[in-house]
Amino acid sequence: ETITRLCDLALNHQSEEAHLLNSSLEQLHKDLFIESNPVPIKVALHAIGYNCSLVRLPLVPLSVESHVQLMKTLKSYGLGAPL
Repeated sequence: ETITRLCDLALNHQSEEAHLLNSSLEQLHKDLFIESNPVPIKVALHAIGYNCSLVRLPLVPLSVESHVQLMKTLKSYGLGAPL
């Protein structure tokens, strides 16, 4: 819903509003790439109810520190539940 709104603003040339909304997502953007892609994204998707937390070699699971940070950020956006 937020990303839809962001796209609508950008497509309607409402760049200031789009920039403000995008800025509000900065921490989420940062933490979704806290480690090698797609590992944090898979963890985030799993946290919101999708069954996709497993990674295959050569990828490795998210570190404990990164996992804690990502869960904290997701919670701050009203997403997911602590795992």
